[in-house]
Amino acid sequence: MHVVFGANGRAGGETARALMADGEPVRVVVRRPEQGKAWAALGAEVAVASLANAEQVSAALKGATAAFLLNPPPVAGDPFAQTAEIGAALAQAVRRADLSRSVILSSIGAQHDTGTGVIATLHQVEAMLAGTAPATAFLRSVYF
Repeated sequence: MHVVFGANGRAGGETARALMADGEPVRVVVRRPEQGKAWAALGAEVAVASLANAEQVSAALKGATAAFLLNPPPVAGDPFAQTAEIGAALAQAVRRADLSRSVILSSIGAQHDTGTGVIATLHQVEAMLAGTAPATAFLRSVYF
């Protein structure tokens, strides 16, 4: 089972659709139940979870072998506090789930701990998720 967070966004949605097109079992994670209806119609399992809630994220990852994870771009408040909360929840849940593989959406520039503005939140989340699964990859795309 592949679990895809952010399935209603561009990167997560394309990931889920590509996996499903290859015949892979997919569980998408959405914030609200109504967001999962279209995915269920396509044949995906649907889980509802807040990224900041380790218990909900753990439930979404139950039985999975791989996951596509992300730290969504901040829209309000302190992005570093938001990242600390989400990163801690994701790290705890991934360790509990005993995933064999995880891919984390990141950004070019995340290799730097300072001087990159809000991209530094991705440096922070990379540090928190490094080593949480035996095979962990950080997908450093351009920031959007």
